Parts: sequence; C-alpha cells; structure tokens
Amino acid sequence: MASSSQPSASSAPPQGDVPRSIFGTDPLDDFLLSISSWIYHTSQGGHLLGPDVDGEIEIEAKLGTLIDTRTNQRIVHPVAHDVVLSNPSNTRFVSGMSQEAHRHFNGLLNGLCQPAQGRPRVQYKRHNEIDYFHGTGRGERLRVTKEAESLRTKPRGCIVKHRLGNLEVHCPGRHFDFRISVNLEVQATEPGPDQSTDFYREKNRLSYTHEGGMRIDLTQVTVPPSGSGEATLQHELEVELSTPPNCNWGGEETTLNGEKGGHDWTEYEDMVARFVNDVRLLIRNAQGR
Repeated sequence: MASSSQPSASSAPPQGDVPRSIFGTDPLDDFLLSISSWIYHTSQGGHLLGPDVDGEIEIEAKLGTLIDTRTNQRIVHPVAHDVVLSNPSNTRFVSGMSQEAHRHFNGLLNGLCQPAQGRPRVQYKRHNEIDYFHGTGRGERLRVTKEAESLRTKPRGCIVKHRLGNLEVHCPGRHFDFRISVNLEVQATEPGPDQSTDFYREKNRLSYTHEGGMRIDLTQVTVPPSGSGEATLQHELEVELSTPPNCNWGGEETTLNGEKGGHDWTEYEDMVARFVNDVRLLIRNAQGR
C-alpha cells in the first residue's frame, strides 16, 4: 500500500519510466476508498445523539461469519474477492471463532512478537477483567470494567457505548468475514454498590500492539451460567485503532477525491489502509473457523 508521501494508491513496484496508465497514475483502490469514506461519514453521526452527548470515537473490526438468515448458512455471493456489502439484507453477523482457531491466532501473534527484519515491532500484554452491565432506564447499557484480581475499576472503565454504524465485509474463500464498527463511548458515573447488575462476563485478553496505532485483542470470554446451566466460553479477535484518527483529518478530502475519480492519497486513508491490512492479513493466515 502506498505511503502518505506518494500520491498513488498503487503498491506495485516502479517500472522505470513506463507510465502507470494513459492518465499517468494508478486508480485509487475502491475497496479501501469505500471503507475510509464510510468511516468518515459514520464518525460524524455522534451529534445526532443530542448536544449534551460527548465521547470518544472507537473504530474496531471483528472477525466472524456473515450468515444468510434464510438458510442459516454462510452467505454466498457471485464474487471472487473481498467485498463491502452495500445492502446486507437477509444477513446477520456472528462474531467469534472456535477454540482451535483462537489457539492458532495465539501462536501466530506470539510468533510476530519475535523481532524480524521488515516487520514492525509487536508487543503484548495480558488483561484479566470483568465487565459488569447495568441498565440505565433509557434503553442503554452502562458497562463497568474492573480488574479481575483487585476489582478496581479501570481508568475510563465506566462507559455507555453508542453504536453509530456497522459495515459488513464478505471474504469469499476465506475462513472469516469481518465487521467494522464505529462507536461513540461516553464516560458515565459508576453505579453505587446498591444498584443491581444485569449480568457480567469475565475476559482473559491478550492485547498485541504495533507502531501505527493498531491494537489486536485476542479474547476468551467466560459467560456465567443462568440458572443451573454451565458457563459458556466465547473466543473473539478484534482489531482496533488504539489511537483513532480525527476523522475530519483528510476524510472530506478523501470523499471529494473519490467522487472526482482523483488519485490523491491522504494520511487519513493511509491509516485506514493499515487498519484494514491487519484485518485482511490475519484472516488470510487463519486456520479453521
């Protein structure tokens, strides 16, 4: 993928003085352009929640499977490559993976923590946390995240998350599809000890970070039983922009260039490209579902 210092979106090596096309440039990658434009427009939607709602934008991608609700099987479309679904009707996204796929990603990501020439430095940290969920009476859920051992509330650990939008991406021929979500996380006051908890979940999470503001969370979630049943385990992989961009930064320029068919490549697009690259390459290195 081209860096922000180059106007072209091409990742192809230079071919001497041979023109890239009759226009002298490469076309922008429409796949990445549609995602970066969607993130920009969706991130502007927080004001619709009201003038008193102020929070931080969260941009994340989850691995999972897109299911056709009519057949209850994975969707099948006449496409050969990764594609953004512009109208995902009769479709639901099921996040998560098997324990075997989770174990494979654990080994893969641990291996990437070993220094190697040509790769960014990857670091990891383990987190053991408990999420407690409380109703707010306004159709929202307040989430309080505590450290599992000390039960201390984590910094910025009490939030209400507002979902601004989801974008579904189908990856035919791969083990997983993915969903990009843009959320607005609003700080809230922690409930008192006399307020009941609707439910809770325990998270054993490995967070892998690398330069460029990306964080990959590999999480095993334990959901306690309801009644006399057994606890259930869920396995998840998320990629998050740990330092989300100011989506006004280059986003409008990106949209205008796309509408005009231009070939300018902004720093904003480059950050989105690195984010999507992490997701797609993890999927291409997956084993099992």
